[in-house]
Amino acid sequence: MKKILFVLAVLSVSLTNAQVFEGKGDQKFQVGGNFQDFASGINVSYDYGF
Repeated sequence: MKKILFVLAVLSVSLTNAQVFEGKGDQKFQVGGNFQDFASGINVSYDYGF
């Protein structure tokens, strides 16, 4: 039960952090890594607010 609550708390913070745009002209650049047993990769994204 503690593990489930911990995972939900981490996910809710991650989703809240994703919404940081204020409006026109905002820019956001992200770089992340995905490391698994049989698959890995790098995720790069750039968002520009209109």
